[in-house]
Amino acid sequence: LGLSVSFLDQKAAIPVLTPDRERLLEYDITRSISQVGQAKKPVIGIMSNLPVLGRSLDPVKKQQPTDPWVLASELKRIFDVRKVDLAATKIDDDIKVLLIIHPRDILEPTEYAIDQFVLRGGKVIAFIDSYAYFDQQPDMQNPFGGSAAGQSNLMTLFKAWGVESSQGKVVADLTFASGEGPRLLPTLLSLNNEALNMDDVVTSQVGTLLMPFSASFTVKPPEGLKQTTLVHTSKNSMLADLIIATLSGEPSTRGFQPSGKEEPLAFRLSGKFKTAFPNGKPADPFARGKPVDPEQFEADRKSHLREAAADNTVVIVGDVDMLTDGAAVEIQEMFGQRVAVPRNGNLAFAQGLVEQMRSEEHTSEL
Repeated sequence: LGLSVSFLDQKAAIPVLTPDRERLLEYDITRSISQVGQAKKPVIGIMSNLPVLGRSLDPVKKQQPTDPWVLASELKRIFDVRKVDLAATKIDDDIKVLLIIHPRDILEPTEYAIDQFVLRGGKVIAFIDSYAYFDQQPDMQNPFGGSAAGQSNLMTLFKAWGVESSQGKVVADLTFASGEGPRLLPTLLSLNNEALNMDDVVTSQVGTLLMPFSASFTVKPPEGLKQTTLVHTSKNSMLADLIIATLSGEPSTRGFQPSGKEEPLAFRLSGKFKTAFPNGKPADPFARGKPVDPEQFEADRKSHLREAAADNTVVIVGDVDMLTDGAAVEIQEMFGQRVAVPRNGNLAFAQGLVEQMRSEEHTSEL
């Protein structure tokens, strides 16, 4: 048996009512009703330093065009996906969910825009990384040139939210390591249900996750916020220096000392957020020496929010590579068409988070 939900010319289908999703049937039906009950697609934003939405030919930067990631293509089926510049100083009001993917080199004015977006009730899902393998940048510390994996963070926001990421180190986990013998790679995490929060709608159904070179977090939320872990390491894990992140076999486990603790790899913060910028909007670093517009200064002061009016939700994930096509899907040619076949539950995890956030926002609007 399956189920179809229709409203005017909109239709959403649940192709099969399977016993293993029985306890999620109410969620699936509610999501379908939400989809068909909207006259137009809900708007979400994607902010990234990677070509998630594709890239056009740029002869000046010697960049070849690229197709959008499969993640972006799948999200466009349900949402009106807008690109949000990494240098944005305001998030548009019609964007209800903001997906931040690898905010490398983000500046304070943009963090402030995200801060105010959250206080206005906007939902944020942030994928950050301490070793983004698919984002190779020139290694400025190497006199012989070469490249190094990019790193990203939301430093000011994390500090206000009581979050500290393992910048400069990645998780090595022998319980969830990939491969075996000489090919054992403890920093390439193959996570199953033991690492997932089975009480959460999103993580209870993804099955497996592949997280390459992931960061972990220390979370001590301030008063008013609550943390819920979605994905975690095993107790047989430790933080490893970046220099050995890609080593496999015996060299990758030399000196391995498990922490004896399950550390969060992805988590949700919920509650009433307060601003990370108590002194108001930070100065534009590129506007130094320019005269201050007194009218604009006064307008910024009056519009500055210090605390959210209602509870809100933010999700933080310690890996970016997991969303790339190379980690998440296998592209196959079928009858002349390119078909993306999931390798794991990575895309289902990301899509589920966005849908869950949008459902919460839609419910609050109703």
